[in-house]
Amino acid sequence: MMKRILRIVLVVLLLVPFVACQTKKAPEQSFEDYTKEFVINYYGPSDFGINFDFENPEDYGIVRGLYAFNGYVKDDFAVYMEALKEEIAYLKRYDYKSFSEEEKWTYDVILDYLQREATMENHFYFEAKGFGSINGVNNNLPLLLDEFIFNDKQDVDSYINLLITTPIMMESYLSLELERQEKGFGLAQATVDAIIEQCDAILETTDYFLEESFNRKIDNVDFLSPEEKAEYKQMNKEHLYGEYYGAYRTVKEGLSTVDASRYDEMPLAKLEGGPDYYQALIKRQIGVDMTPREIISFLESDIQKTVTAYLAIYNEYGDTLFDSYDYFPSASSVEEVVDHLYEAFQEDFPNIEKSDIDIKTVDKSMQDSFSPAAYLITKYDTPVSSREVILINGTYNDYSFTTYAHEGYPGHLYQNVYYKSLNLNMANYILSNIGYSEGWAVYAEQYALKYSELPDEVKEFEYLNNRFNNAIMCLFELKIHYEGFNKEEFYEFASEYFAVDREWSDNFYDLILEIPSYCLYYNFSYLLMEDAKSTMQSAYGESFTDYQFHEFVLRHGNGSIGLLLEKLQEELKK
Repeated sequence: MMKRILRIVLVVLLLVPFVACQTKKAPEQSFEDYTKEFVINYYGPSDFGINFDFENPEDYGIVRGLYAFNGYVKDDFAVYMEALKEEIAYLKRYDYKSFSEEEKWTYDVILDYLQREATMENHFYFEAKGFGSINGVNNNLPLLLDEFIFNDKQDVDSYINLLITTPIMMESYLSLELERQEKGFGLAQATVDAIIEQCDAILETTDYFLEESFNRKIDNVDFLSPEEKAEYKQMNKEHLYGEYYGAYRTVKEGLSTVDASRYDEMPLAKLEGGPDYYQALIKRQIGVDMTPREIISFLESDIQKTVTAYLAIYNEYGDTLFDSYDYFPSASSVEEVVDHLYEAFQEDFPNIEKSDIDIKTVDKSMQDSFSPAAYLITKYDTPVSSREVILINGTYNDYSFTTYAHEGYPGHLYQNVYYKSLNLNMANYILSNIGYSEGWAVYAEQYALKYSELPDEVKEFEYLNNRFNNAIMCLFELKIHYEGFNKEEFYEFASEYFAVDREWSDNFYDLILEIPSYCLYYNFSYLLMEDAKSTMQSAYGESFTDYQFHEFVLRHGNGSIGLLLEKLQEELKK
């Protein structure tokens, strides 16, 4: 139902917080020089995000050391927040009016990002959540290591060191979670149980997929002798089943001592500081200043309009709308669907060269905790023609047509490749804005219904049904975290809209409890994009085309939704 991008940089930021420039040059430092310094200081020498983000980090002045995982404590968070304040204050000293349009956009992206990050200042214990059943370091780490690239011997040494230092990171987050449990901010029991099960899935495997993954990558490099390759394979096996497995064993044993049942029905509305954190989270993840109550009003209005249109088409066509639900029966593989989408979307979106795409299947050990699919962002400094990767959970099925659009064309893959093709300042690419990226991808999957083989009336019916579901999911989340529903209250409320069973209701409740703003940065961000499209259409009248809107949104990629909406208002005033 809901999909997600596995954005590497989110995990990297979680492990190694951004540190502001330690020394600042005089105010006359050019903005171009500032952005170069900003990129350099975004990465520490031991930050393994360098491996994922750059082919040639030295070209940008980034120092590459031996990658390592570090511990994370409250003092680190305080340093991070203080650094953000210093960076914001320094950035505001520039004469914005003297900038070129491209410089203004880069400035806006950086300042907006820093200010949204700074909203977390008083919310350490809410933010210090390293583990999770879906997007914690415990389940993202295997994928990150699997995708780690060996460009030279230093990369191989760094990979081994990451295995060796995994216990430092895991023990750090375990200590924080135990502290969070004591102070009233802990994970719920269902999440704790899921994490323990994930640890067991790894620990019970004697031929873990990362062993084969490492061996395959080592065999393919040309900078090691056969003897060195054999030695590294032995080192990997030793540290994989040693420190790496030991770290997961420590997490399992530590969390097994926890009774987290008191958090099973404790949404943010019931936690000390929770409502303030939720408001800050909306600003941080989406970039808008709307209150939860204002979002509810927006959703209720959208639901009413959608239901009216939904009933109109149903009254015209009746149950025949359910007779044909094969999205694209002409295809029999993900590759065929992706190829079709690329050919079909040319008239509605700015054109780019088709990418070479690897469709990979997620390892069985991760399937239970992985989303239906994910797109892995390529390195920022590689050509737009670089090979792309989409991960699929399970086998091909026709029902996932829109999922493939979400991750491929015209979704995540397309948006990232197009934005890269603009050749903007590197500072634009290293910062993440999940509300924008997921809002666009959900919009893309709904738009892609146009390219399915469903009858036209079924396409419209499906679109309205999906839009309704997107709004309802947001409303469900707000009932939990803003109004404080317990599981029984939520089940009764959800049953007013759907024929849900208690298992689905409790599972959804557990998901939203674990990841506040999950529905907002996916579904509400999408609805804001639809609203922005309607605003532009009303302003342009008969001259409006979907292409115009798509080009505008894509040109402002990687900013927040809030920043996008600001730029739209500026555009309409011209």
